[in-house]
Amino acid sequence: MKIRFSTSFSAYLLIFLLTCLSLSLHASPTQATCPFQSFEYEQLLCQKLFSDIPEEQNTLEGLTNSTGTITVENYKNVICSQKISSKNGGVLDATSVVVQNIQNDIKFILNITAQKGGVIHTTGNCSITQNLGKQYYIGNQSNAPAYASTSTNYGGAICCGGNLELSKNRGAICFAYNTAIMRGGAVSSDASFKITGNSAPILLMNNLALNQQGGAIYCQNCEISNNSEPIYITSNSSSIGGACHATSTVEIRNNSNLIFFANNSGVCDRPIGAVSSGGAISATTIKIEDNSGPVCFNNNTVDRNGGALWCQTLTIKNNGPVQFIKNRARWGGALLIKNDGTCDLSADNGDIIFNNNCGTYSQLYRNTMHCTAGTTLKVGAKKNYCVKFYDPIQCHYPSPLITFNNEDYHEGTVLLSGIFVPDSFKDEANFISNIKNPITIKYGVLAIEDRAGLAVYKITQENSTVRLGNGAVVRTNVKATDTSDQTSNGSALNITNLALNLPSLIQKGAQAPKIWIYPTSSTTNNTTTYTEDDKPTITLSGPLQLLNSDNEYPYDSLNLSSGITRVPFLYLCDNATKKITITDLDIQTINKSKHYGYQGVWSPYWEEYTTTANSASPETANTSHRILYVDWTPTGYIPNPKYKTPLIANALWGSVYTTLSGMHTLLSPEANPKYFELGGQGLIMTIRQRDRLGIRGFRMESAGYAATSSAATKINHKISFAFSQQISHIKEHTTSNKVSSKNYFGGIQLRFPWLGDALVSTASLAYNYGDHIAKHFYAEDNKDSEGYFSSYTFGACLNFMLNLNLMSNVFSVAPFIEALACRATLSNFIEQRDFARKFTVNRPLENITLPIGVIMQWAHDWIFPIIWHVQLAYHPVIYRHYPQVLTTLLSSNGSWLSSGTPIDRQSLSVHVNHSTRLFSNLKMTLSYRGDFASSTVCNYLKAECGLTF
Repeated sequence: MKIRFSTSFSAYLLIFLLTCLSLSLHASPTQATCPFQSFEYEQLLCQKLFSDIPEEQNTLEGLTNSTGTITVENYKNVICSQKISSKNGGVLDATSVVVQNIQNDIKFILNITAQKGGVIHTTGNCSITQNLGKQYYIGNQSNAPAYASTSTNYGGAICCGGNLELSKNRGAICFAYNTAIMRGGAVSSDASFKITGNSAPILLMNNLALNQQGGAIYCQNCEISNNSEPIYITSNSSSIGGACHATSTVEIRNNSNLIFFANNSGVCDRPIGAVSSGGAISATTIKIEDNSGPVCFNNNTVDRNGGALWCQTLTIKNNGPVQFIKNRARWGGALLIKNDGTCDLSADNGDIIFNNNCGTYSQLYRNTMHCTAGTTLKVGAKKNYCVKFYDPIQCHYPSPLITFNNEDYHEGTVLLSGIFVPDSFKDEANFISNIKNPITIKYGVLAIEDRAGLAVYKITQENSTVRLGNGAVVRTNVKATDTSDQTSNGSALNITNLALNLPSLIQKGAQAPKIWIYPTSSTTNNTTTYTEDDKPTITLSGPLQLLNSDNEYPYDSLNLSSGITRVPFLYLCDNATKKITITDLDIQTINKSKHYGYQGVWSPYWEEYTTTANSASPETANTSHRILYVDWTPTGYIPNPKYKTPLIANALWGSVYTTLSGMHTLLSPEANPKYFELGGQGLIMTIRQRDRLGIRGFRMESAGYAATSSAATKINHKISFAFSQQISHIKEHTTSNKVSSKNYFGGIQLRFPWLGDALVSTASLAYNYGDHIAKHFYAEDNKDSEGYFSSYTFGACLNFMLNLNLMSNVFSVAPFIEALACRATLSNFIEQRDFARKFTVNRPLENITLPIGVIMQWAHDWIFPIIWHVQLAYHPVIYRHYPQVLTTLLSSNGSWLSSGTPIDRQSLSVHVNHSTRLFSNLKMTLSYRGDFASSTVCNYLKAECGLTF
C-alpha cells in the first residue's frame, strides 16, 4: 500500500512537531532564568512546503549510481520522494557526492534503502555546500526486513565512508524523522562530520538509531563550527549518544548563535557493545570552546551514564553562556566522566549553569556530574562570571587532582547552591557535593550557600576566598580508596580566608553557615549509629570578610539604615574535645575595611553551649557548639562613585538646549507687512560641556526639522508659530553612558513695533516635550542598566530692539536687550537590569539670562537680493538654580543628590544669518549661531526655505 503523502504526511509532521518538542526550560519562577526560550524552528517544517509533492517524484537528471563522483549542482529545485532501493543509497550511490549551488529547495522525502544511506551513500566523501535554498531530509530510512546484530543499516538519510560536511549553506537545513536500524539515525560517517560556516538555521529532529549509536549523528570526529545561525539538535534517540556519537572527538567552537541540544534520549531497547550512555553526546573527547553564542543542553535523558554528556575528556572554555538544564541519567545527571578522564570547565565570557539535573539511581536526586576513578576535575571562572552548580557534584573515587579556579585569571566564582531544590527533595544528596578527595582552591571564590554543602576530605587554600551564605554546610569526609575501607584519617580543612555573604545571612529565615566535624558511623543489624570522629581537623584563620554575591563589599547591596542585633553569622559543630581551631581567625576585621554605602560598627561575639550526644543521627552526635553573633549600629551613608551619575541631571540641560534650538526657529529679523509666510527648516546642534569640579561633562548632537508660519499686518504686527522635532544623543565623557532622546517643540512669537518701527518688542513662549532612554554601563563588572523617562521644558523670551539707520538704507544697526527664561523637569523613573536606581526630581532646572548685544544688517542686490545679519551678544546669567535629582540605589535604599555638571554664568554668542530671495515669493536662509563659554561650546546650524504670499 502506498502512502498518500501530500495530506497525511504533512499532518504527521506538524502533529509530531507540536507534541514531541515541548521545550519548557523553566516553568517555575524559582528556577534559574534561561535567556534562550524563543526558538521558532517549527517554521522549517511548514505544511505548505510539502503540499505540492506527489506520491513519487525524482527531479534529478543523469546518473544516480556511479563508481566516481556525482555532482548535483545548479538545479533550480531538487525533489526526490518515496524512492525504494534494495542496495546502498536510496537515491544516490557513488564514490563521492557533491550537492552545491542549488537555488531553491532541496527535498528528499520518505526514501528507503535496505542497506546504507536512505538518500545518499558514498564510499568516499560527501559535501553539501553553498546552497541557497532550504534543504529537507525527512522520513528517510536505512531499514531491513529483519533485524540482525551484523546488520549494516547505517545513516537514515546519509551514509558516508569518508568525510561528510554541511558547509557555507545560506538556506535552512532540516533532518527530521529519519531512521537507521543500526547507527546514525540521520547521518553516518566513518570519518568526520562537519557542520561549518553556515548562515542559516539547521535542525536535526526526531531521528532514530534503533540498535546502536548516534540518534542523529554517528561519526569518528564531529565538528560544529563557525555557524552564524542557530543549530537545533532535538528529540533524537539512540542507545549510545542520543543525539550524537563520535568514536573520537566532538568539537563545538566559534559559533556566534545558539547551539541547542534538547529532548534527546538514550533509551532504546537493544544496546550493543555498551550500556546506554550520553543522552545528548557520547564521545571520547568533547570540546566546547570559543562560542560567543549560547550553548544549551536541556532535558536530555539516558538510562545509564551522563544525561547530557558522556566522555573521557571534557573541555568547556572561552564561551558565552553555557547551560545544562533538566538532564537525567542513572549516574551523572548532566555529565559523566569516564575512568582516568579529565573535566575542565571555565566560565570565561558567560556563566556555566547546571540546574535541575538529576540522577536516578535508587531514587530521583539532584546531581550535576559523576566522576569515576582517576578523574581530574578543574573548575574556574573569570572575573564577573560564575560556574553555578545548583545540583551537587559526586567524586566518590580516588582522583589525582581537583582544583577550583586553577588559573591566575580565574578571579570569578564557583558556586554551590541549593536555592532551586524543591522542598519535597529532602535527602541530603540533593544538597551536598560529596568529594572524598583533597581539593585546592587557588584563586577567586568558592561560594556555598542556600542549603548547599561541601563534604570534602581536605581543603587547601592559596590566593582565594571561601564564601559562605545562608544554610551552607562545610564538613569533613572520608578519603576515597580503591577498596571499601575508607576512613577520615588525615582529613583536614584549612580555610585561611573566610568570607560571609551578608545579604544572604540577614534575610528573613536565614540560617548561619555550619562548619562541621562530621561524625563517624557504624552499622549493626541494619541500625546505623553515629559518634564523634576524633580524626579530622578544621582550622579557620585569617581575616573574616563580609561580601555580597558579586564578591564586593555588601554595604550597597542591602538596607543597613537601621540597627540589627544578635544575627547568627557562623555555627561551629564540634566534638567535646575540640577539633575546630579558630585561634587565628580575626573576627574584628569586619570593622576595618574602608567601603562605600552604609557606614557603621559591627559588634561580634561568640556564644558556646554543649549538648548530650544522641547517636541516632549525625545532626545530634556532636556535643560542642559555638555560634558567632553580631550586632550592627549604623552611623551614616557614603554613596559609591560608580553609582553616582550626573547624566540624568545633564539630560535636563540637553532639554534646555533643544528648547533654545526650537526657539531660534521663531526669530525673524524681517516684518514683511501684508505677507503670510510658510517655512521649513533643517536643524543641527552640537554641544560640548567640559568636565568641571570633578564632575564629568558630555557631548551632545542633535538633528531635526521645523515647520514655521507667520503673518504680518499692515502696521508690522506679526505672529509666528513653530513646530519642530529633534532627535538628540548625549554621550558622557570618559564613559559609555548615554541618553538618547526624541524632542517635540511648539512655540509662538508676537512682534510689536513702536514709534514707527524705531523700537520693536517681541515676546515668545515655548514648550518642549522629550522622551528619553538613559543607559549606564559598568565596564569593570560587565553590567549595564537602562531607564525610560520624559522631560517637560518651558521657555519664555522678551526682547526689545532699537532700530538705528545711521548710515544708509543698505546698512543698519540695532542694539537689543532680552530676558530669556527656561524651566525643565523630568518624570520620576526606575532603571531596569543591573544596579537599578530610582531617580526623583527634588527641584527642576531653572535658568534666566539677560542677553545684551547688537544686530547688524547689510542688504545687497546681486544676482538675487541678499541680506546678511550678524548678531553679537553677551549673555550674563541673572538667576540659576541647578536641578536636584535624588538618586536612590534600590538594593540598599541609600540616596544622594545630583546636580549635573556646573556651567559658566557668562557667555558670548555670535549669530550669522544669510538670506537670499530667489523669487518674489521664495526665500532661502542659512544661519549659524555659536555660544561660547569657558565650560560650554554650543553650535546651532539652520537651513530654511520660506514661501511668502
